[in-house]
Amino acid sequence: MEQTTTERVAGQVRAILAQRRLTRRWLSDQVGMPLATIQRRLNGDVAFTVSELIVVARVLNIPVAALLPTEAESMTSGAA
Repeated sequence: MEQTTTERVAGQVRAILAQRRLTRRWLSDQVGMPLATIQRRLNGDVAFTVSELIVVARVLNIPVAALLPTEAESMTSGAA
């Protein structure tokens, strides 16, 4: 089963956190969102909003585009 865009974005954020040895709690504190909300986003249960992705990218000091699937990935995975 192919991943949705929501799952791919969540996976990318999780991967970056893991590479940097940062916790979900750290991200929650940095972006000012409740941990439960961050958990739902990172589990792929609920999509990050554009505004949330901008804040996440800012605290991780990366471009927002680094959190998004490439055009080729998006075309092969279908919608949402």
